[in-house]
Amino acid sequence: MSEAKSNGLPRLVIAAPHSHAGKTTITLALMAALSRRGLRVAPFKVGPDYIDPQLHRRAAGRASYNLDTYLVQPDRVQETFADAARDADIAVVEGVMGLFDGSSPTSRVGSTAEVASLLQAPIVLVVDASGMAASVGALIRGFRTYDPEVRVAGVILNRLGGEGHYRYLLPALEQEGVEVLGYLPKQLDVEIPERHLGLLPASEEDRVTPLLDRLSDLGEQYIDLDRTIALARTAPAPTPKDVSSLLSQSSAPRVRVAWAQDEVFHFTYQENLDLLSAAGVEIVMFSPLWDAALPENIDAVWLGGGFPELHAEALAANTPMRQAIRAGGENGLPIYAECGGFMYLCEWLEDQHGQRYPQVGLISGGTRMTDRLQQFGYAEATFLHDTLLGPASTTVRGHRFHYSVYEPGGAPLDCAYQITRKRTGESHLEGFRHRHVLATYFHVHLGSQPGMASYFAAFCGRRKCQ
Repeated sequence: MSEAKSNGLPRLVIAAPHSHAGKTTITLALMAALSRRGLRVAPFKVGPDYIDPQLHRRAAGRASYNLDTYLVQPDRVQETFADAARDADIAVVEGVMGLFDGSSPTSRVGSTAEVASLLQAPIVLVVDASGMAASVGALIRGFRTYDPEVRVAGVILNRLGGEGHYRYLLPALEQEGVEVLGYLPKQLDVEIPERHLGLLPASEEDRVTPLLDRLSDLGEQYIDLDRTIALARTAPAPTPKDVSSLLSQSSAPRVRVAWAQDEVFHFTYQENLDLLSAAGVEIVMFSPLWDAALPENIDAVWLGGGFPELHAEALAANTPMRQAIRAGGENGLPIYAECGGFMYLCEWLEDQHGQRYPQVGLISGGTRMTDRLQQFGYAEATFLHDTLLGPASTTVRGHRFHYSVYEPGGAPLDCAYQITRKRTGESHLEGFRHRHVLATYFHVHLGSQPGMASYFAAFCGRRKCQ
């Protein structure tokens, strides 16, 4: 029997007053511990994140979906949530940054608070209380009253000195009318390592599996799971959402797309895969790192983001794969590549140690790693020409996050995009084209332009028939 039954889907949003308070640690502990109990946990992540959803998938045993009100319309966020959590016992949504941090310091647009309000979900605030006493009550009161449409209903304390510290803080919290669900002590034998682009990828199984086992143990030991489930049950019944318009199966001829998925390339939105599948695309996974050839009978290649700089030498050593991708691109095979995939398609890649390695060579020039973030944040791309993702004048939304810089080569490049940064309004040309190759630093969300997945499928289908 399921332990989480209610008229509406039990659900919680895990938020914090600021970044680095411990949201991911607490979220993974809850997902893993609830899954160990036998509950079907539907995981979600607010914002344009790739690595947290990978860890969620490992903790909950099912795909994690991004909920982002900049990348897609708010009603689409609600639809995605309703569809992905349809058969779950409980949904756990990890927030981004601080609870009210969004696209503007005077608005909740793009924030965890906005998503929680859209989902009518109670919020559990993760508070780093390592140096706090009575002030923890003032902090909770401020977050509870700041926006009356946002329901901060519970709290989990992080990095406490121990049971004594927890008991000392309880009166200050209880008088604020929140459910105190537990705590995690500091100096635990657990740490989520980070990469320069975020947390440790879930593909590093030798480190992730023990980590999740340990977090599950800690969730059971220090967090009151029964009270957590009870709080999740207080969420009202959501309004049913119809997702048939975007996820209904296409009657168009199916096409086969070779999708890069390995230790190097693993950044993608689950919704992109769903939308492509619904548009008639058969996804065939392959590894540019380990496979000697592309899958047979493919109609396109999709190279997502990841960490090619950490595997540049091994990618260079796989000469047959590099040659196969280059030959395909030169012969008119549609290839879409973003960020890490774009770096791989260039002539060379210089890693963080200054070593330069040959790559595929479809894009003139190369990329060089730096020690600082080069581009970060939301952006829009307007197509200046017809591309494999859409016709000229199409506008799509996405984000950029990379430490490398591109250095042009000898051959001139045609740019298909005008990219405009959301925060500053600055624009520049990008989206490099070569035959039917489109390569960019820009991470696209296909849901930002609902017809884009179908257009891509139709484009590949036309090429298939030629």
